[in-house]
Amino acid sequence: NGSSLPLWRIKEDVDILKSLGCNMARISHTPLPKEYLDYLDEVGIMTFEEVSLWGKDAMVDPEHPLPKYWLQKMIRVKYNHPSVIGWSVGNEIGYLNVNPKVMEYVEGAIKESKSLDPTRLAVYVSHSAHRQEIDPVRFSDIILYNIYGDWGENVERVHALHPGKPIFMLEYGNHLNSENPDEAHIDADFMIDQFRGKSYMAGISLWTFNDYRSFWKSRPTWTTPPSQNRTWGVVTVFRKPKKPFYDFK
Repeated sequence: NGSSLPLWRIKEDVDILKSLGCNMARISHTPLPKEYLDYLDEVGIMTFEEVSLWGKDAMVDPEHPLPKYWLQKMIRVKYNHPSVIGWSVGNEIGYLNVNPKVMEYVEGAIKESKSLDPTRLAVYVSHSAHRQEIDPVRFSDIILYNIYGDWGENVERVHALHPGKPIFMLEYGNHLNSENPDEAHIDADFMIDQFRGKSYMAGISLWTFNDYRSFWKSRPTWTTPPSQNRTWGVVTVFRKPKKPFYDFK
């Protein structure tokens, strides 16, 4: 099906998530189709809707008209979906040396979100809050944070640099696992135990539910194999549960 998921696949995925015990899922980095949100409303899974800004981008600029238009349209169109608990103005855009105008952009976008919908969270997703004392999380209602490895140590650093706000681990993971459901391994207990006992932690969301196609290359345990199948998931591309599925359940 590629990236254009038919409704039957959307509903099946949501049903599997529900069977796992999920009550919140960050479905994707782009605004969701109405039918997707309709089904999240129906079964009771919360989500964030997000403006499609990621990484280094010239549009991370308070003067650029497109992100503001996207945010306004997203809130106007999705306002009546109870599954939506917040509006995100961007993902992993926060390093000041990468996007020099990010502080001004996030501050303005958060204010715009609150003016359009003061009843929901207005947020930004950071992967830099553990390294920057000056970080756009200062404008976010809560700290949404992504990190891969040293999870407990990193959230402690985020809390020390940006106290007074709950932290929701919106992405956490370690390494690719396996296409073979019987050989896949994720140490769920080891990962989750690093968040226990921290009163400022509001929740955690594993990256990721399903294996997916990509061509991302990075360090050895992250590099996509020749199949282009990125095996982050607790289920395969065909939604067969792997061993970690039962660990996290």
